[in-house]
Amino acid sequence: SEFEQRSGNLNDELETAFQSEDSEMKDASHSSEIEKLPAVRDSIPLALRMRAAVGTAVGAAAAHARLLADQEEREIEHLMAFIIETQLKKLQRKAKYLEDLERLMEKEHALLDESKDSIIADRIDTLQRIFASGISRWKDHSSLGLPV
Repeated sequence: SEFEQRSGNLNDELETAFQSEDSEMKDASHSSEIEKLPAVRDSIPLALRMRAAVGTAVGAAAAHARLLADQEEREIEHLMAFIIETQLKKLQRKAKYLEDLERLMEKEHALLDESKDSIIADRIDTLQRIFASGISRWKDHSSLGLPV
């Protein structure tokens, strides 16, 4: 997956950084061996040596902080992609739900139209039977055999 691939890249970057720190430490140990020589050590003032040591430490800390910041940025990008993908899936499910609902409403509308047509046809049929039986007026209850 993309996350595993990014994790692999992160591990490679961390390994490279640690190797470069190891080489810096070797260089520092090599330079400390040079400093052991009395003539060289005495020729470099203590303040400059301290400054160089502090600069090296700050540089290493800054490099490590940058690696951590890059890792955090990649993690945030991964999480944002995951959130966006999840929201997109939710929207797709809602759109499908609305399409299904629309289809259902169309079927209901068609059934209502059929019912309406059936009721109208029944009414027309009833009226035709009434007229065919010879009832000329609706209010003529005596011909229907109803009590007056």
